[in-house]
Amino acid sequence: MSTLQKYYFNGGKKTPLGHVVIYDIRGKCASEDFVKFMTFIRKEVDIFEGDLKAVEPIIIAEDYDDLVIFFIEEYNKYETRARRQPISAYIL
Repeated sequence: MSTLQKYYFNGGKKTPLGHVVIYDIRGKCASEDFVKFMTFIRKEVDIFEGDLKAVEPIIIAEDYDDLVIFFIEEYNKYETRARRQPISAYIL
């Protein structure tokens, strides 16, 4: 997993805005991979005092288990309504 930091620069002052978390799975994203990813996301959110808007989750895989696809779709519906960051899932 890779974490990129997002900052806002104003007059030379750097203010942290959040993190972009990228999980690159070399193969199919199974439930176990997804649980590991979500556990890591939770730890990143704790850094920002529980602010889910501060962490942008991205998964890159060759394919996804049906259960993972279902969870991502349902999670994203809820997060979008709550104006937080949905999970971006990409296929290689």
